[in-house]
Amino acid sequence: MPSQATRNWEVILIIYGFWLYAFGMPLIVLFRLMNDFINSSGVIQNETYRNIISICFTFLVYRGFLITKLIDFLYIGIAGVGMLILNFIAISYVLKRTNKLSRKMNTMSKKELKSKSIQELKRSTKAALSRLKLIPSVNLMGIIFEDRIRDNMKTIFESENKLDVFENLVADFENARNKGDINGMRNVIDKMIAEIE
Repeated sequence: MPSQATRNWEVILIIYGFWLYAFGMPLIVLFRLMNDFINSSGVIQNETYRNIISICFTFLVYRGFLITKLIDFLYIGIAGVGMLILNFIAISYVLKRTNKLSRKMNTMSKKELKSKSIQELKRSTKAALSRLKLIPSVNLMGIIFEDRIRDNMKTIFESENKLDVFENLVADFENARNKGDINGMRNVIDKMIAEIE
């Protein structure tokens, strides 16, 4: 109970806290329990009568709780449930933020891994193209290009949105191959290496 030393805001908090947690909330909880009990019993068919009887039982049970001091446990429990709900709201907010941050970091690491793998693929493809220039046969050069290098180059150019450049280089390479021009093929390979860099 408020005393003379109690501040005004404390008095307001005590009074409203009492009406909310010691009167309002317990009555609502008890009414729900009694209403559910009356409805599930199936004895009374009229809904208006069921509600009236539920209200009467609610006040009887509330009076019994007051006399036996069980109402203290009830409103302390309701306040505790309120605190639990606030904690769950806070925890769900923190978890949501953590999940968002985790997804962002995961996306960043995937982009970083993709970037590293593309760089590694560029390095190995340039080395393969440099070795390809050393082959003296037009047909063998074309077969090795088709078999081992072409798909890697396509992946590199797709990652940089330069698929049209890739198709033009491959077309030039095929034209030189069809003509049997090994120097033309080597020139196209130099262009490929330059584009990859």
